[in-house]
Amino acid sequence: MKLCSKPWNPAYSTIYYLSKSNKEWKTRSTPSTVRHLRELKLSYKIHPRNKPSDQPYTDPIPPWQLFSIPVELFPMSKTAAKQNTHLTSATFRAINKDEPPDHLSIYTDGSTCMTSRKSTCAFFIHKLKIKESFLLSESTNSFNVELEAINQALAHVYHQDWNMITIYCDSKAAIEAIRNFKWTASNTIPKIINQIVNFNSAGPKIKFYWIPRHSGIQGNATAYNLANAGRHTNVGHQLSHCPNVAERLLKMQVLTRLKTISTNTGVINRQRMGMCPWHTHKRRKIQTALFRLRSGHCKLNNTLSKSDMDINPECLHGCEEKEDTTHILLHCPHYSNARTQLTNALLKNNVSLPLDIPTLMGCNPNIPKHTQGAIAKQLVTILIETQLIERI
Repeated sequence: MKLCSKPWNPAYSTIYYLSKSNKEWKTRSTPSTVRHLRELKLSYKIHPRNKPSDQPYTDPIPPWQLFSIPVELFPMSKTAAKQNTHLTSATFRAINKDEPPDHLSIYTDGSTCMTSRKSTCAFFIHKLKIKESFLLSESTNSFNVELEAINQALAHVYHQDWNMITIYCDSKAAIEAIRNFKWTASNTIPKIINQIVNFNSAGPKIKFYWIPRHSGIQGNATAYNLANAGRHTNVGHQLSHCPNVAERLLKMQVLTRLKTISTNTGVINRQRMGMCPWHTHKRRKIQTALFRLRSGHCKLNNTLSKSDMDINPECLHGCEEKEDTTHILLHCPHYSNARTQLTNALLKNNVSLPLDIPTLMGCNPNIPKHTQGAIAKQLVTILIETQLIERI
């Protein structure tokens, strides 16, 4: 409140007296704690963590500082360009015949193979006679390798003096992601945007030009051959993990560590981090019930008896077994009709699976997505009809 500048405040006199007096405060009181914290502050210094120098974090540009990134498209569609490569090549030469001497053209491309699990990117600069290819240490999709090719090309000419730099790329998705500042689409986009900002402030302007792939444009063909050769022969620069791959590897490490310390079926049977669609429901009450069944921390007698000794852990319907998720879904005779109805519904959907807890809870990784959804839908129906949802 800054009472030192507000003597008219009713609390001013009281606070002034408390701050000037030498009163002994209780050990756990707020004034005593403040005094001790001030003493600690004199002898304790917080050392800020330095950001890594190899991959500095780039803050996204705030909305009021966004700018227009020039983008042009080749006047022919991809299909038409492939059908008539001679016309495509002639059209492209006619477009670039009056290129000024202070203009630089860069052709970028990427290549990825799911069989060999290799991803490469490359760029070609005809005016400077430069051909560079890069082999990524981990495989990724074509979208990310196209962005990485653009990133490496801009980094290569970062200290050169040009009036205009045009990036010729055959990935319209990559160009649109950069143009529309889609920060979350790839972790490479903030790096590219940051380089464009630096280029614009220094003088050179960056423009993107979409061209159809495999349509007779020589520069694009050279960049593609570079990337393809790097994937097959391992020739080129080695790149470390791109941020997307590093994030995926970190998630897998966290999941592996969670599996070793968890007893939750929903965690042990997982193959990846993230939310599964069949584990959710638009009604919060049903979604909560499904989560409690998977975790085992529900309101059935076996769970409640652990915190209240007066509650009998045995089944409410006279069974001698403990009432838990496994018992009510698989063994309790009281729900045999509902269990038969569930089995028939699964057979109707051509699902011949053993009726066990991982299958019913959507924790069996070998079951396809559409089958997981059918099982979850039928399980919710059974929980509502038997009113088990009120006890879970």
